[in-house]
Amino acid sequence: MTKEQLGRLLAMLLVVVTGAVSLNALLTRGLTHASAAAQIYRVYLPVVTRSAPTSPTPTPVPPAIPCTVVPGTVNLANVSVRSAYGSVYVTGELQNNTGSDMYFARLGITFYNPDGTVAGSGSGYVPYDWIPGGSKAPFKLSASVQAGWSRCQLSVSWDTSSFITYGHDFTIINTNAYWSGGLYYVVGEVRNDTPYTWNFVKAVVTIYDTSGRVIDVASGYVTLTKLMPGQTASFSTLFYGPHLSTMANYTVGAEGWR
Repeated sequence: MTKEQLGRLLAMLLVVVTGAVSLNALLTRGLTHASAAAQIYRVYLPVVTRSAPTSPTPTPVPPAIPCTVVPGTVNLANVSVRSAYGSVYVTGELQNNTGSDMYFARLGITFYNPDGTVAGSGSGYVPYDWIPGGSKAPFKLSASVQAGWSRCQLSVSWDTSSFITYGHDFTIINTNAYWSGGLYYVVGEVRNDTPYTWNFVKAVVTIYDTSGRVIDVASGYVTLTKLMPGQTASFSTLFYGPHLSTMANYTVGAEGWR
């Protein structure tokens, strides 16, 4: 081997060793940073002992804002109104006092300024496709609204029949609620104790504050598209926002069709 070839070989070895040292230092710093981030942002809080929550930071309960329903339709209960992320959110329960079943209920909401002009509007369906007569269903609406609005009004439309058969007679088991980072999860299982096979079963979670008002609603389909008699499938729903600091309890229901 000539001196020139030996020199080239030594130079190549020096580059390889230097690169390995740099890569090891980079990986070490990366792993250390990732571990620190995990320690900072992973926050767990069981719902059973949430009397002194550390996340999110507690916020005052917002004052009640008039939000009425158009006369002659249905009743509203446990309504709350809040502003967050550039939108106004209205949550509550729709009470079916029509004397018959309601299907595919859709709510429209209009916000008004003090002078009577419209400040914004929004609409959405309730998470249950079927609301039997005399029962209630939670709802959650959001809209972009002009600042300074003073009141809101809800209207409701629905069908009186459906060619699909819906069911709510499911058993909710093994529910759990916990914080992870800034997210609040409600999870569990739905069991079919009926003699029928149900399609696209979904769980509906309603969160209430210490005053009994609805502050958030979410739904999620179970892991199986068909739930046969005796079968069980799990679900997962998530929530986020500082309004959760006022929560007191939650309920879970389910709906499927056949």
